[in-house]
Amino acid sequence: MAPILEDAAQRMAPILEDAVQRTAQRRSFAKMKSITVSGQQFAHKSPDRVRSDFTAKALQEAPIGAVLISGSGTVFSMNNYALNTLNMSEKEVLDVALSSLFPEQAQSEMTSFLQDGHISGEKHVIEINETETVKYLELSAAPIDMESSSNFKLVVLDDITDSVVARQRTQAHLEELEKLNSNLSRVNADLDIFIYTASHDLKSPILNIEGLVSSLESELGAESAKVEMELEHIKRSIERFKQTVEDLTEVSRIQRSFEQEADQVNFGAIVDEVTQLLEREISESGASIKIITGAQPTLRFPKKNLTSVIYNLVSNAIKYRSPSRKPCIEIDAWQEAGDFCFTLKDNGLGIPESKRERVFQLFKRMHSHVAGSGVGLYIVKRIVENNGGSITVESEEGTGTLFKLRLKEYAAQ
Repeated sequence: MAPILEDAAQRMAPILEDAVQRTAQRRSFAKMKSITVSGQQFAHKSPDRVRSDFTAKALQEAPIGAVLISGSGTVFSMNNYALNTLNMSEKEVLDVALSSLFPEQAQSEMTSFLQDGHISGEKHVIEINETETVKYLELSAAPIDMESSSNFKLVVLDDITDSVVARQRTQAHLEELEKLNSNLSRVNADLDIFIYTASHDLKSPILNIEGLVSSLESELGAESAKVEMELEHIKRSIERFKQTVEDLTEVSRIQRSFEQEADQVNFGAIVDEVTQLLEREISESGASIKIITGAQPTLRFPKKNLTSVIYNLVSNAIKYRSPSRKPCIEIDAWQEAGDFCFTLKDNGLGIPESKRERVFQLFKRMHSHVAGSGVGLYIVKRIVENNGGSITVESEEGTGTLFKLRLKEYAAQ
């Protein structure tokens, strides 16, 4: 995670800095255009003088600071950008050592840079602590004429405070995000361990209780008829408890399965496999399952996860069927814009509008008269969204439900 965040910070910083500089350039260019010089003014001047005047005007209004200093560091000329950056007038800076124009804590650093720090040709950033703020100035310097004995230097000065602050904020946000992600990963890992441990540790006591009830029923013999209702109630409770533990185990498996290898699977074959797994439920309910598409497309996806998605959707369609008609389940699948899409439509009870927003929540059931734990659709949503896909539901109470899924195919290894 850390290399990704560091790379993001490095990529964002130049973009922010470039945006700030471009804004300043546009403003200065507009100001330069406002400086009008008529043809008559140029008429009596030589081409060299015209070029010299234009260069001087352009430099004066350039969107970056330009300072001409002598060999000893005394300011000979300074353009408007540099004057505004230092918050000084031209009278205050001329014939004054450039380093002395900076706050005391930055003067020695500035002097060192002007003497020999610029020789490497690299830009240098000076941090200036003002009363309530911090300013960052980027400096570079070069001799005007290497062969001249005058030793004049051109110092280029740029206020990069906005871009530096933006970079610092971006980095702070990325570090905070990394911290939150780290905490979330730790919490998820702890929750995963808890669910797995709880589901594993509860299996043995449930089996013991089931065995004790069976033994009690055998010991009572004919007398068990007197407490038959109570025994059946205990058995049903045990079955519900066992189902809850199995659901928790499945949730734990899904938590650990997101990194499993993907397979090239045939969608129709997975539907056939689910049909076999639910053979008893399909037979008892008289349900029919129809795959609309004839192509039966393939996709690259973890087989167990795709089987779990289809199994839970088909199982729910049968479980929440209408008592007035046999279940009819229609499945369609296709490729679209690089994604694998499929829909599952049933003619069951439908979902009440007031409960539709909670349909994918853990342990939430839409119809209390039907046996279930409220885990199936939660598992479906987790698998789909952790794959980067999406799932939506449309439903009309008393008519049926339509689930729409979009899956991102896994890249080939």
